[in-house]
Amino acid sequence: LIVDTLRKLRNLNVVVKLKWCQSAKFKLADRQSRTRDRSDYELNNNVFNTVEQAYGKHTIDLFASHYNAKVSTYNTRFPHADAYAIDTLSQHLTEEERDTVYRNCYVNCPFYIVPDVIRWADRELTSNYTLIVPEWPTQPWWPLVATRAVEWLQLPSSPNLFVSSTSGHRPLARCTWRCFAVRMQPVPSE
Repeated sequence: LIVDTLRKLRNLNVVVKLKWCQSAKFKLADRQSRTRDRSDYELNNNVFNTVEQAYGKHTIDLFASHYNAKVSTYNTRFPHADAYAIDTLSQHLTEEERDTVYRNCYVNCPFYIVPDVIRWADRELTSNYTLIVPEWPTQPWWPLVATRAVEWLQLPSSPNLFVSSTSGHRPLARCTWRCFAVRMQPVPSE
């Protein structure tokens, strides 16, 4: 993008002089690129590998950041140069994307947005996807999971099942829930 812009400017006989500036002088402008969500967590890498053995290689990680993506193609919450897209829930997919990039999605999202994710998947996806959730039958979203689940893989009970993405992969507070990697089938609305 920058190279194309510079070429267009050169074709218009515009001279651009670049100057290095300390990023400390641009804290406000740089803030979003330096933001790390302290509540950010990820599935332990060994457990993720077990999930991939069960459900196949995932094509995209829908809720990731550049420092915790489990798949080389990923969507982020905040803009990042390597991200495929920003804000999964605002994406409207083309048929080609559904058949390629979004063919086997991995979803480890904050649990409070599970219903939004399921509604988005019902609207946008045509193939099954993997959702990481705790067993939590009292949550309003639980019936949505249960009615779309085609397979349940119970994840190992381990203190480091979920690790902090921003604190050196330290385990989060001791996870005592039963958690699952659920193979979900979208239910298109009629």
